[in-house]
Amino acid sequence: MTRGVYILYAFAVTNLLTYVQAAVQCGATLSVASGAITSPCAGNPGHTYEHEANCEWTINAASGLSVHLTFSIFDVEYHSKCEYDYVEVYDDQRLIGRYCGTTLPPLLISSSNRMRVVFHSDRSVSKKGFHASYITKASYPTDCSGEQTFTGVKIIQPTGHGSFSVYCSKGCVYLARRFDGSVEFYRKWVDYQNGFGNKAGEHFIGLENLVALLKQRKYKLRVDLTMWPPKSKTGYAEYSNFDVGGSNTNYSLTVGGYSGTAGDSLHGHNGAQFSTYDRDNDATVDSVNCAVANKGAWWYQACPSANLFGSYPDSHVCPQSGTCISWAQWYLEYIGRNPHLYSFRKVDMSICPI
Repeated sequence: MTRGVYILYAFAVTNLLTYVQAAVQCGATLSVASGAITSPCAGNPGHTYEHEANCEWTINAASGLSVHLTFSIFDVEYHSKCEYDYVEVYDDQRLIGRYCGTTLPPLLISSSNRMRVVFHSDRSVSKKGFHASYITKASYPTDCSGEQTFTGVKIIQPTGHGSFSVYCSKGCVYLARRFDGSVEFYRKWVDYQNGFGNKAGEHFIGLENLVALLKQRKYKLRVDLTMWPPKSKTGYAEYSNFDVGGSNTNYSLTVGGYSGTAGDSLHGHNGAQFSTYDRDNDATVDSVNCAVANKGAWWYQACPSANLFGSYPDSHVCPQSGTCISWAQWYLEYIGRNPHLYSFRKVDMSICPI
């Protein structure tokens, strides 16, 4: 007989005795600053979890804190829709995710001061279960929208994502800043995924951080460009429709709804996937990697109209066409007939809530 909780039933008509396994009840309300959660096993052979378990743990953090949950062991019966055995994690009442199989769930962070963890198992297959630890930490704003008068570096934490620092100005989050060439932008794929540079100076926010931000609400993209002296002319482009897909789409770009003074140089990049010199996702049919050919990284289709992450020369003169910080729809009377031979002195990319 499988170990667990059993109830003895006596049936008067047949005088038969039968054992029926009762559903395992477990869980707790946790109010301490840190702790651990483990699936119930009760000494089963092979140390597997109990059948027919229905467990719920509620983690309550102090006001102003969030809950960070990290799984170190995870082995729960797999199903493509996790219908049999599963772990569900809630940000208070909002479902963050349902998990099964052997892949460790990601770091899970509540946006409120309460997290609930639910474990359910059926009466058949039993696996080794899970172990997770939690800690409560100071919560951060989800973006810069509450800082309309602030300009500088701030820590934010998008919903369901880890915290990271960003450069804020007038409620907007800066995705990239370039103004002195101190940070190299010709980098590999993993650098663009994670972000790089100094948030107080030149930097890129990171594609994973950008995706987490864009999942929260609708933002518009703004690009600000400044020419080299003596002209030093400035211009901007805003896009009311802006989104970036997840890693499974190679961070595909959705962009539209242009307005501004700098010209629409992103129209031809709509739908493009992100490319770096070590990850070729552009739309060219030959073996050319646009990131290599243009000495940068970007949402390339083919020959780009925009190459804001290209090389940074020490003047407006780009030594090789298309390899510098270019924006092809800029005023041609200022930059000449070949816009790809002009490199801008300063570029800012930011997203602002709509």
